[in-house]
Amino acid sequence: MAKDFPPYYCNREEEVVKLLQGASRNVLQRRVEFGAWRFGVDGSFIHRAGIPCAGFGPGNEDLAHTPEDYVPVEDLIQAARVYAQTILEACG
Repeated sequence: MAKDFPPYYCNREEEVVKLLQGASRNVLQRRVEFGAWRFGVDGSFIHRAGIPCAGFGPGNEDLAHTPEDYVPVEDLIQAARVYAQTILEACG
């Protein structure tokens, strides 16, 4: 069975991107740049359904989805804080 993860683009003006940028800036105390990932993600299917989707995650992108993939615990904790802050800001 072939895996199909088509590329997609989420406009930087989408609310989800702005929410993630704001939450990451508040939690991490720095601006996080959003760009292209070079691996497949389930966001392709969310985007295909017409729902704007932006990716944000901990770890080393160059190792993502490889046998060498790992995530430092502190990175995981910080990402969870960004996710929580994003949800709080989105839900007001």
